[in-house]
Amino acid sequence: MGNITLQDTDKKAFIAGLRAGLGLTNSAQTILQSPKDISAVLKSDKEFRKECEEAISYAAKMLLVMGEQFLQEQKLGKWRQNNEYIKKFISRLNLWEEICTSEQVDDSKIIDAINTGKEMQEAATLIGMSSMEMERYIFSNPVLKVYLNTA
Repeated sequence: MGNITLQDTDKKAFIAGLRAGLGLTNSAQTILQSPKDISAVLKSDKEFRKECEEAISYAAKMLLVMGEQFLQEQKLGKWRQNNEYIKKFISRLNLWEEICTSEQVDDSKIIDAINTGKEMQEAATLIGMSSMEMERYIFSNPVLKVYLNTA
């Protein structure tokens, strides 16, 4: 991993992705960067990290406010749609290897990553893997595969 420097336009696009609920991994990919490199930037640039966290927090709060407004106006279809979006909205920065490195992965760390990350790509980032590597790990483990299919 080389040290990368993000241009202002990349930072704005990355933050826009976070605000949309895409999470770190997808937002990084939209600016053609790896989650590993973006995580390194966020760890070293505290001001940028704070901007990112504030953008996520603001967007999450707005979703809740919108949901309340839909409910008060009895727009139940929009309220349900908003609630579905909230369930998918990634409301935290899931940094590369935040839970563990790929060499330290075990079943419990996979489960922790999935519960924390909300989706496979974010979960994989948390344990320093690509989503394909994580899926291979899961599918090669019959107990974990069954557990995750029933959870």
